[in-house]
Amino acid sequence: MFSVGSFFIFFPFKYVDPIESLVHCYSGRAYAPNAALIFSVDGKLDQFNDEKARKLCTYGVVRDYQDFYQAPDKINYWFAPIYSQESSIAEALLASFVIFSLGAAIIETISVVFRNMFSKNKAAETRFNIGRLYLKIISFLIS
Repeated sequence: MFSVGSFFIFFPFKYVDPIESLVHCYSGRAYAPNAALIFSVDGKLDQFNDEKARKLCTYGVVRDYQDFYQAPDKINYWFAPIYSQESSIAEALLASFVIFSLGAAIIETISVVFRNMFSKNKAAETRFNIGRLYLKIISFLIS
């Protein structure tokens, strides 16, 4: 279950790169959105970030937290989002395999410790054996 969850956490996704994207003003200037604290999730600017971009292109203001400057009524910029991809399928599979292996090793170690603590017969079969554990898991999944 955790390995499937880790696969979905590391599954590749695209996002708007705030460093590579640009806000182009009609005046000819261009600003990186992260420097002006303008963020976009889907490649479009919401109302709040749109207002910040209009103020940025009109007054050159990066942070106007007190609303000192009046935002222009017309849009005076265009936003050029650049998409980047985070992670890959290979990384997601590797993370899933590592989590699965760690979980199997932890379960096997705990079971060996408890068997040794509460069993009178401390046979050699209670030693840790990751290969045997994988064989048991695969045979369980097949059947």
